[in-house]
Amino acid sequence: MVPVLLSILVLAMHHPADVFVNQMKIAEYAISLIPNGSHIHIGIFAYKYFELFDESKEKYENQMLQLLYNSNYTLYISASSVTLQYIHNFKIPPGLPQIGLILGSESRVTGDMTGIKRLKKKTFVVVDITSPSKGLADLATSPDHVFSPFAFDANRFSNLLNNDAQLLCDTDMYLPSSANGSCQPCMNPCGAMLPLNCTTRDIQRQCKYYEKKQ
Repeated sequence: MVPVLLSILVLAMHHPADVFVNQMKIAEYAISLIPNGSHIHIGIFAYKYFELFDESKEKYENQMLQLLYNSNYTLYISASSVTLQYIHNFKIPPGLPQIGLILGSESRVTGDMTGIKRLKKKTFVVVDITSPSKGLADLATSPDHVFSPFAFDANRFSNLLNNDAQLLCDTDMYLPSSANGSCQPCMNPCGAMLPLNCTTRDIQRQCKYYEKKQ
């Protein structure tokens, strides 16, 4: 796996303790998978936002930060505040594939968080998927990016994270083979309004999540 920017956002709401513990173990597992050279951002959103960590993977390991011991809780969380914070967490550093991990409880978010979906970051969501509300699950890049805190599939998570780390651009963009180093929109890969089947396999691979939305 190549180095990535991994942004972990914990929605620290009151829910059964075993749910929260399992979610934190999954967050720690995600961190264990990414290589040195990665940048880790960890924040907990409770009655306000608490930034726990914003440094390299190497510094994370040196500090021995334990997510399980940094918990603040609230009854409800504002969706607009969460969305703004999630967007802000991807501002730096440039040049790394950007991947998000959101952990929370469906029933405690008030408002609309579709702004997170529009950001087009590769986003994993860990949530109790038996909830009647699917607001958080819908923020994931694809249904495969939604995981349960109870029946967590570590192999599927690891494989998907490794695959997403190979995609430098956001889910609606691709990096052309030409050396200009700039991500280009998947909607127009051939220089005209043509379907994606006019492109190379590499572009199709990079635009796979965009294709699924069409």
